[in-house]
Amino acid sequence: MVFILLPIGFSIFYVTVLTAFIEKHNFVLTPGQYVGIPDDVSFEEWMRGLVGASAVQMREAKALDLEIKVQLAKVGFKINDICCRDY
Repeated sequence: MVFILLPIGFSIFYVTVLTAFIEKHNFVLTPGQYVGIPDDVSFEEWMRGLVGASAVQMREAKALDLEIKVQLAKVGFKINDICCRDY
């Protein structure tokens, strides 16, 4: 087994892999091999896609939060009355 530190941006990830896995991948130790970033895509390009997907999910979350408030109000509960003043 091999313990590998993978610096990505300001974070450091680590993985423990079998040497057979490393050998199978021609002893390539790039971060994409272990955390899902393809070698043929630049980090910046990969991050743009990730941020775009996150933005879509955040918009969907906002719509779902509103729908939850509406449904709770229909049965007599308001989020502001219970917690979380910023809702």
